[in-house]
Amino acid sequence: MQVLKIAGYALDGFDYGRYLRIIVFSIAAALLGTWVGKMVVDRISEELFRFFFRALVTMTALRFLYVGLMN
Repeated sequence: MQVLKIAGYALDGFDYGRYLRIIVFSIAAALLGTWVGKMVVDRISEELFRFFFRALVTMTALRFLYVGLMN
């Protein structure tokens, strides 16, 4: 499905070339994150995972609020 979306946007004139470095970095970060996640998932408790996940989501939300209010 994603390949069809990419093709559709390209046929509509979207220039992926300008964003190639970001796309490559994003793919590499996703692969690294998946690999690290597989290594960590069996080594931490569900409770600890939930704590860090909630903390990360909260920090991200606070950053969005800060950036939104400062612009």
